[in-house]
Amino acid sequence: MKEIRCPKHLQTNLALRKIPGELATDIYRDAHERVDDRQTGYMVVAKQLDIYGHQRGVAYEEDDETAVITTVHPLKKGQKENRTAAGRRVKL
Repeated sequence: MKEIRCPKHLQTNLALRKIPGELATDIYRDAHERVDDRQTGYMVVAKQLDIYGHQRGVAYEEDDETAVITTVHPLKKGQKENRTAAGRRVKL
């Protein structure tokens, strides 16, 4: 299993927003889908959660041994579908 790292800036941002620190790693491990975001170069995973009523996405970079989570963000209604239709995101 890969080591999952959350940089200090991400931990600080999650704490400021009162989002549980383990949320990012939980989303990464249990995501419903994984996509490659062609515009940002990050891979993105998404999972439906009850926190603040939003589906959440996690952007990350990875190699063979490590995944580094760069951000956790809410996904707006239709955002995933629009970006996939535009060719920006490609399912892995």
